[in-house]
Amino acid sequence: MRAFSLLAAICLLVACKGGESGGKAAPTPAKKVEPMKVEVNRAVLEKAAKAEKPEAKAEATAPALKLADAEGEIFDLDVALGQGPVVVVFYRGDWCPKCKAQLEALGAAKADFEAKGAQVVAVSVDPAEKSKAFASATGFDAPILVDADLAAIRAWGVEDVGHDIAKPATFVVGKDKKLRYRHIGENPGDRPAIDEILAAI
Repeated sequence: MRAFSLLAAICLLVACKGGESGGKAAPTPAKKVEPMKVEVNRAVLEKAAKAEKPEAKAEATAPALKLADAEGEIFDLDVALGQGPVVVVFYRGDWCPKCKAQLEALGAAKADFEAKGAQVVAVSVDPAEKSKAFASATGFDAPILVDADLAAIRAWGVEDVGHDIAKPATFVVGKDKKLRYRHIGENPGDRPAIDEILAAI
């Protein structure tokens, strides 16, 4: 009887141990996640860089410019370029305050342009007498070309359509007749500083 009781106690103890586990599975160790390795294709990166920075297009050739100035002398851009770069300035007219200020600044900087071997010419639709008076009033000691029929203004793409005048525009033409710089104003006051023009020569 005592042996039976001892066996029963052992069985009960084993049953209790099994009950404590409650059928719970032992926790599975977490797997170590390896960081993803991304291989970068150098050729792809170089192609993308080139796409962001397209190669500069070849400089455009300046249109022809052959007009009489306020003194009746013929100015021919092709001939003038034989002496050095030319700065071509289109302006709206002698009635325009912004044009007056621009020609005054250009006249004051004449020595700076000459130091770079360049000459400056201005172009407008104003007749010769008005152009001559305007040159005197602004101290612009350089040719003012008369483009009464807007032929040059249209050829250079600076016509203020509907007003029969030029937009304010500045071009720097190299000796090879390539356009080194262009600025076509979007409004009467949109004009480049003298230093910006000089830097482009």
